[in-house]
Amino acid sequence: KIATTLGMGAMMKKYGYSMETTVTTLLRADGEQPYLANVPTGWNSDYWGSLTLRQLLGQVSSNGSREPGVVFSDDEEFNDKETSPLQILNKVLRAVTREAPTQWLNSHLAVPLGLDGFFDSGASENGDVSATGGQLATCRDMARFGQLIVNGGKWKKENGELKQIVDPVFLKEMLTPMFPAVTSHYGYSGWVYNTQVSDAEPREESDIAGL
Repeated sequence: KIATTLGMGAMMKKYGYSMETTVTTLLRADGEQPYLANVPTGWNSDYWGSLTLRQLLGQVSSNGSREPGVVFSDDEEFNDKETSPLQILNKVLRAVTREAPTQWLNSHLAVPLGLDGFFDSGASENGDVSATGGQLATCRDMARFGQLIVNGGKWKKENGELKQIVDPVFLKEMLTPMFPAVTSHYGYSGWVYNTQVSDAEPREESDIAGL
């Protein structure tokens, strides 16, 4: 999940979208395939229309049966690549970049980090990545993603120049509980343990925008 989320951060930086952008807006980025924004089976149409990328990555989208931002999910359904709402990220990547998700993520995140083909394992035949995980990786491979975070989203190219792959603001949000009213220990697709956030005094969603 962390690798996929960093890939979404790279996409956001390259194309300049806000995390408050609705998923349906992103899915309409490719005007040639407007059907990508259609309401998925089982989703409440109002909830689908208001769902933001921040809510999706924060895993507070539910499965479409609850208002986004009200309930946090990290259960078996959410972590199964066949049923997880996170798989919607494939449609987002495909619509915004106009490339197969595995191809784009490999080119713009994996290859710069020296992990050519990282997103191929667990991918489907049409190039959809497994957004919930399942990629084959060594400890050293995973450490590269960690180092990218420590570097504030920068990575040194072969010529010695630093390339900003992911915006540092995105990384700060990724490591901060975005929806503390429902969970004080989850950022974007990963657990965080922030001692400055109290379970007893959760911040309101309206306070999140200033982060």
